[in-house]
Amino acid sequence: MNPKEYAFWSVAMGASERAAMARLVASARGVGVSDPFHVMTDAPIPGCECYDGMGLPEDSGFRWLAYLKAAVVKLPGRIMVYVDPWHRWYSRPGRMTGLCGRSPIHIPLEGPLADEGATEGCYGVSVAEAIEHLRRGGVTGDPRFARPAWVMVRRSAIDEVYTLAGDFRRRCREAGGEVRLGLALSYAMHMLCADPEAHLAEARRDLWLPLGALDLEERAVLESTVISVERSLRLLGLPSVVYVGRVPVLDRREGAVETARLSREDSEWANREGR
Repeated sequence: MNPKEYAFWSVAMGASERAAMARLVASARGVGVSDPFHVMTDAPIPGCECYDGMGLPEDSGFRWLAYLKAAVVKLPGRIMVYVDPWHRWYSRPGRMTGLCGRSPIHIPLEGPLADEGATEGCYGVSVAEAIEHLRRGGVTGDPRFARPAWVMVRRSAIDEVYTLAGDFRRRCREAGGEVRLGLALSYAMHMLCADPEAHLAEARRDLWLPLGALDLEERAVLESTVISVERSLRLLGLPSVVYVGRVPVLDRREGAVETARLSREDSEWANREGR
């Protein structure tokens, strides 16, 4: 990737997230991605450009906005690419330039939000409440689920995204609701992208997908050492980057870590990828 175009960054606090980030970087290096990963953290992480997380509280994920506005804006590149630590890289992403299109932000849009089974872990509220908050904020049409795991923001739009997301949270609080960062970023995405269809995850499944969007055969292909050539993966329409999700991890110092719920099958696959 062109370092003048993109800057990859993340947030990794605690032993489990730091370990996940180290695995992410190792997987990226293994397929030839040489770009630096800038990480806000509380301790050094092998292979990363580390920055002091300043002890900011998690605050339902909203410290992300503080990092974006105060620190990430200083990184090189025209587009800041946030990558959640719980990813695995299988090839070098191609054709990232057009992902934002004319929009100032890009979050891969998945299925209709109304079809999601549960959003409390990601959005802090139920599906019905999330849709109500978005509608109250001015989102029209049928909102889609936007997972805050891969987020691209143009440097020139950082202030606008910061303000939109922060104001959305304030209005939700005034209405008696407390939301997580995921819903605030989803709101900013829906308000700022002129053509949601252009941002569908399935439209660029060669770049990024969540684990749950891959069937067993596709997962087997990704795991295979025989088919590791980028051209082959792209011809098959398989993603360069997969969000494996958070899986239960037992850390001797921190105890059991609560994570997003995956099926037993998904947990086993993600754990194999994290070895």
